[in-house]
Amino acid sequence: MKRFLRILVTVMPLVVALVSCDDRRYLPEAEHKLVVEGWIEDGKPPMVFVSGTMPAADKISIVDAIRYNYTTAQVFLSDGENIYPLNCDIDTSYFPFSKYIDYTGTVKGEPGKEYAIYVKYFDDVAVASSVMPRTARFDSLRSVESGNAAGKYKIMGYLTNSVTDSLYYKVFVKVRGKDSAHTASLLATLDGTLKDGVNNIMISKAHRIPNTDLTLTFERGDTVDIKLCTVDKFNFGYWQTFDEISGFGQTPLLVTPDNMPSSFGEGIVGYWGAYGLSEYTLVAGEDWNNE
Repeated sequence: MKRFLRILVTVMPLVVALVSCDDRRYLPEAEHKLVVEGWIEDGKPPMVFVSGTMPAADKISIVDAIRYNYTTAQVFLSDGENIYPLNCDIDTSYFPFSKYIDYTGTVKGEPGKEYAIYVKYFDDVAVASSVMPRTARFDSLRSVESGNAAGKYKIMGYLTNSVTDSLYYKVFVKVRGKDSAHTASLLATLDGTLKDGVNNIMISKAHRIPNTDLTLTFERGDTVDIKLCTVDKFNFGYWQTFDEISGFGQTPLLVTPDNMPSSFGEGIVGYWGAYGLSEYTLVAGEDWNNE
């Protein structure tokens, strides 16, 4: 009996600790916040998504996502001259989330103009603005085969930059037949204020959070649609933080930011950006030159 009690005294604290770590019922639920994600690109109409923060869980179901997708928000866009209402639209490319768009098709992004959005959902109000930088273009794109696996490629983009232009760059990608929409290419950000002359950006597959597929290379023959965006300083910092969290957040020994920055200040999550835009299509395994 004494031997059993000694074992019980030794083992029970460990059991209690393990159970406490695993039982999420005792974790306090984080404060609910409004989430606004939106952008307008050169020559394209605005696109805004309105949702809410979701409780942390191992898996997020479609039902959970739909529950936190807000379709009754009031959304307005200003181009400095006029104010346009944006209306909710169902788009399977972004399912299960709905986007707010300009049904009239009147508003198209123009470099140099400042665009502001206003979003109201019950008592939450989000307001932000962004000035669209001038558009930049790649000089060339090169497919670089992975040294570890034949038929796997990353793409290198080369562009001529001047530090006096104070441009910041972000790349978004979509693989035709595999992705429904463009998403942020992991680590494909560049601070154009640091280096004159030819700069390069490594373009890899998008990295989603959470993600069990850590493969960042493209398959030989993949048709990759690439967006090179010039962004303002805030949006550069936003996507750089996204890179740090999604790229390094799963590595215990690396320190990453606790939270993403917000265009809307305290209490609202998300970003609003006006992006200069140039678009390209490249088949993985091939090269392209701007001639």
